[in-house]
Amino acid sequence: MSNKKEEITHLETIRNIRSEAIEATKKYLENYVGKAALKNPGLHSIFESTLKLGEGEPHARIIRKNTCIMSRSAIIMDIGNLYAKVGFAEEATPRFVCTSPFINLQKDLNYFRLSDDIREHTIRVCLIRFFNVIYQQYLLTDSRQRPVVLLQNIYSGIVGSVPYKSVLSVLFKHFKVPSISLVCTQLACLFTKSPLVYCLKTVKGEKLRNEKESIFKKVNQIFLVVDLGYLECRILPVAYATPLTSALQISSCLGGKFIDGMYKSYIKKDMGLAEFATNCLLEGHNLLNDEEYLNLPELILESVLTSPIDLRALLLSNIVLCGGNCSYPNFSQSLLTKLRETINSQENKYYRLKALAGGVSLSKNVKGAILPIFMPWTGASIYGTLNELLKKKGLSKEDFLNGTLDKEELDAVAIYY
Repeated sequence: MSNKKEEITHLETIRNIRSEAIEATKKYLENYVGKAALKNPGLHSIFESTLKLGEGEPHARIIRKNTCIMSRSAIIMDIGNLYAKVGFAEEATPRFVCTSPFINLQKDLNYFRLSDDIREHTIRVCLIRFFNVIYQQYLLTDSRQRPVVLLQNIYSGIVGSVPYKSVLSVLFKHFKVPSISLVCTQLACLFTKSPLVYCLKTVKGEKLRNEKESIFKKVNQIFLVVDLGYLECRILPVAYATPLTSALQISSCLGGKFIDGMYKSYIKKDMGLAEFATNCLLEGHNLLNDEEYLNLPELILESVLTSPIDLRALLLSNIVLCGGNCSYPNFSQSLLTKLRETINSQENKYYRLKALAGGVSLSKNVKGAILPIFMPWTGASIYGTLNELLKKKGLSKEDFLNGTLDKEELDAVAIYY
């Protein structure tokens, strides 16, 4: 009798713990993606083992269920110039944020005059050490069992400060990764928008079961992506998941590294660092006494002017901010105010956009705030849930090692993916 009482109390304890976990999960989902997500059959199946109370060892079934889910998820890597963000797909935020290995590496490569062979060997050793720490210390997983989704800037050909082909060579040859998918950072941000998130949630349903390849074209997508990174600022208009590269604007004077270098010579005692950085972005040419230097509002309007005329109103009404420099206090509101002032000013060429000044606004996010610095990683995490798309369009290890992909095909996959 005593053994039965102990089993009953043990099962009651498990039920109480499980019910608390279910309530906590529901509250998290309501805060992050809304109450409508709880009715999604695909999302409900993930917690199916948690909702059912069976006999024997129910907690063991939960562990096996979660283990199967995690074994299919891809690894998402966003290796920037200042920070590297790594984690698994199907998660909202990265598991670890560490210092990028390319900060000191780029200084050493620029300081010493090295031959091409020694330079390539130095980069390879640095990458091997970095990925060893990622797999063995942070993620605690086998690199041969999980595909990788790697973020890179469009038309740069680099991951961080290193050519992406060096990264592919290390991952395929040394770590035996099964496949790698290269995703543009600016396009990955758009996965966090509510229409795309809703579209991705219905992939496993009947509507889009056989139309996964045209998933991007099923929703109206016209955005102006403003990526404020550490080395440079990139502004890219995107229409229906197609980047308008003719209107791409890049400025290294709006990067965080350039602003940090101005602190020592321009900082004032009565001005905080955040306020000074915001003024550098919005009114940089006045501080530098350089009229040829475009500030951020002028760079955005320059990109809009070079875009097709029928897309300009939609681009100004759907501005997406991403990158670490967007996290300054009141930065978004100051940017919108400065944009309207620049458009209404009659002294510049942007006065022709005066009719569109009233519609300048930021794109709406899904319920639950996503930090701008994590927005590309979160979008790549949503993309990593499409297992069939990763298998079909990802770079396989066999094709890379056998040399079946020539240079032009490899560049095309890296740029337009």
